[in-house]
Amino acid sequence: MLFIFNPKFNSAMTNFYKTIIAKAIALLLFSFNSSDLNPFINLSKNMVEIPVMDVNFYMMNRSDVDAATLGQIRENVRYLNEEFEQTIIFEVNHFFINEGHAYLPDLHKEYFGVEELTIDSLVENIEDQGSINIYIFDSYVIQEMNAELMGFTPIFRASHKDYADASPSFDRIFLAYSALEKKTTLVHEMGHFLGLDHPWEMSDINKDLMGLSEKSDISENHMAYGPSVDGFTSEQLERMQHFAKQFRAYLINRKEFVFQDVKVTNL
Repeated sequence: MLFIFNPKFNSAMTNFYKTIIAKAIALLLFSFNSSDLNPFINLSKNMVEIPVMDVNFYMMNRSDVDAATLGQIRENVRYLNEEFEQTIIFEVNHFFINEGHAYLPDLHKEYFGVEELTIDSLVENIEDQGSINIYIFDSYVIQEMNAELMGFTPIFRASHKDYADASPSFDRIFLAYSALEKKTTLVHEMGHFLGLDHPWEMSDINKDLMGLSEKSDISENHMAYGPSVDGFTSEQLERMQHFAKQFRAYLINRKEFVFQDVKVTNL
């Protein structure tokens, strides 16, 4: 059984007109030179283009809508957008409810070739193409690790250019229901989805390039593990936006346009 509902329906036209108005304002402003605009407006930076990506959430092993889970998902998306600081905007496209059952650690083993892959049989009839598909499953404590798996993201290590051809098989993020409470798990996995590695997987040079020179930078970074993770570096944010535009462009639904550091003077 599958239920689908679209939280964007009522705002679709609003977003369309917002984009048209933004483009019109940009055209009007850039049709004047700086001397024409003075003494009213001093634009210190150009218009910035922000990619907007749709996300779908699949609540697996469920037969009806749970208001508490929906509330957690919305809060996770709000926090996700907050942490990306308008370098990328994520919008919920659809919620799916499906009775397909599996445990997250078992799916993780399948992706690493330990067991036969069954995820395609679970999702192939419900998976939406053109969005980031986030699957939520029940999880359990892995005894040898004494920890519960919170999430994972299948990625291409060799060639990022293959993502578009492999869509939607590698447009997936997997989360545990319990991960929704912490909110940082989705941010961490989205980092992997958009090209970031764990700090301990990086060379010293690459860590420096990503603004992770100090131990405190690493321990508080979203791509690390621990209770104190609190943000991305500006270098990481720039890297993810570039990655989205270059390798995940097929998932960009639209673009929004904003002016940064607009200063009004001599009024």
